[in-house]
Amino acid sequence: MRVVTAHDGVDAGGDGGSRAAGPLDMAVVLDTVDKGDITSLSQVSLTQGETVCVNATLASAAADVTMEVYDAKGNKVRTELYGAMAAGGSTEVWEGLSDWGVIQPSGTYSINLSATDIDANAVSVTLAPCQESPPPR
Repeated sequence: MRVVTAHDGVDAGGDGGSRAAGPLDMAVVLDTVDKGDITSLSQVSLTQGETVCVNATLASAAADVTMEVYDAKGNKVRTELYGAMAAGGSTEVWEGLSDWGVIQPSGTYSINLSATDIDANAVSVTLAPCQESPPPR
């Protein structure tokens, strides 16, 4: 079970209507930026009501892993705290919701993932878009 917490940020809006599961709609990733302890997957395309799937690979075990999603204006719309994760690969899914449960509009987003070990040292992370659609919700 994931723990989701609300953080300061601006909600990008959404119509608050019902959501239907559908296929992955992700644009070509224009760049993956490694900013030391934060790895960013930018130019991720979300179609409103869909999910976005990313593959994360940790070089070593991490005590704390956090994923943050930002809209095209740089507003943080979602934070997910994963806690400890083993080294290796995992698939993470952003369901297209803000921290407040609001469906986010279609658009371009950036996904940042940071990981630290038990001594608060940065753990190397590699992010890539999933090649398949995430499982239906």
